[in-house]
Amino acid sequence: MVVGWFAECRLALRRGLGWSAAEAPSVPGFVNRFASRLALAALFAGSLAANAQIVPNAGSDQTVFSGDTVTLDSSASTFPGGESVGYVWEQTAGDPTVTLQGANTASASFVAPTVSATTTLTFRLTIHVAGNMNSDTMTVLVRPPPPAPPPPPPEEEEEDEGIDGSGLVMIDPARHRETDTGHPHMGFVAYLLEPATERVTVWYRTRDGTAEAGKDYYASQGRLVIEPGQLAQTIWVPVIGDLESEPDETLEVVLDAAEGEENSTTVIATGTILDNDFPSLSVASATVDEGNEGQTRMSFMATLSAPSPRPVHVAYATRDGTAKAGDDYEAASGRLTFAVGEVEKPVVVNALGDRLAEGHDRFDVVLSEGENVKMAKTLVATGVIVDDDQAHLSIGPTRVVEGAATHATFEVSLSIASARSEAVGFITRDGTATRGQDY
Repeated sequence: MVVGWFAECRLALRRGLGWSAAEAPSVPGFVNRFASRLALAALFAGSLAANAQIVPNAGSDQTVFSGDTVTLDSSASTFPGGESVGYVWEQTAGDPTVTLQGANTASASFVAPTVSATTTLTFRLTIHVAGNMNSDTMTVLVRPPPPAPPPPPPEEEEEDEGIDGSGLVMIDPARHRETDTGHPHMGFVAYLLEPATERVTVWYRTRDGTAEAGKDYYASQGRLVIEPGQLAQTIWVPVIGDLESEPDETLEVVLDAAEGEENSTTVIATGTILDNDFPSLSVASATVDEGNEGQTRMSFMATLSAPSPRPVHVAYATRDGTAKAGDDYEAASGRLTFAVGEVEKPVVVNALGDRLAEGHDRFDVVLSEGENVKMAKTLVATGVIVDDDQAHLSIGPTRVVEGAATHATFEVSLSIASARSEAVGFITRDGTATRGQDY
């Protein structure tokens, strides 16, 4: 039965392709070709299924400093057991190219290169099992090396520390806007209420608030000296820039009587690292059919590129185009507030319906005065009110009594009123009446 079916297929192919009897494959040959193609399809499907069983995991993305040893770990990968497994780690993007140790093992490593600005390196892990394979990627964010610690005070200063400044030296809080890369410094001003007559010495050190040393700033400590006649000195704390949108963070600078000894005369100042990695804002245009009466809601969706860890505020207002506030739409203005985690907020404007043929009208929604968000000075979305009132033209018949010279008047009318002037051309055409004789 199967051979008979293939014989019919062979005959159909001969007729459809114009083969001669000699050119057409024999029934056994046709069967063999068909079977081989089925085998290839089965092999391909089996290969896809085998690939799906290999689930490589190149590990979480990492953030490191230049000079750190970075380990690439595939231990979270899964694949069928009982077969030999091959690993290939390779760098696919980022500059400079690093030298991978153990690139053909489950765990590779390299030394983070020296960079002058934060750099992203991308790595791919490919796992081979029994002739099948699958891949996964991860990224390593390399930051420049931390600044060198401040030099120790000169030896001769240690012989005369002067007056213990604890309780005498005050310190002001500080605020600093972080950058995307690099290590800008936050300055804390330590001061006396009146100029010193002798050298004044006090120890200082940083400690974590919500900011973490090594991640958000570099821990600092040392001895602050205010010389006779001076009123103030500045303590500089390096801040670590990043690309992460996060809440503002705090650290503290502590002034102690002696190195590391906190007592009742300890003075503390808070430093605030102001985040600069705000989400960006966009706003979509909107189109609506006008309607014959009442109001039709138009929604202009304002969207953040990512959730924000702090509230986002932006002002909005409508602006006339060919559409006029009060006639075609209701003017609107106000302020949008995105709560923490929200990414979408609509600006709602009502279009006003009518029965007037006027064409499509446009107006703008303008966003401005954004807080905690990246945006141009103004963002503009266009609202289009589609006119659904079409004025139809008609002309009526007329009758006149032949005789003395007179005029035949045809009345031309619109089905509805129009907001604009309408013009139409006309020409006469003979019926039973002949031009020049009857009219």
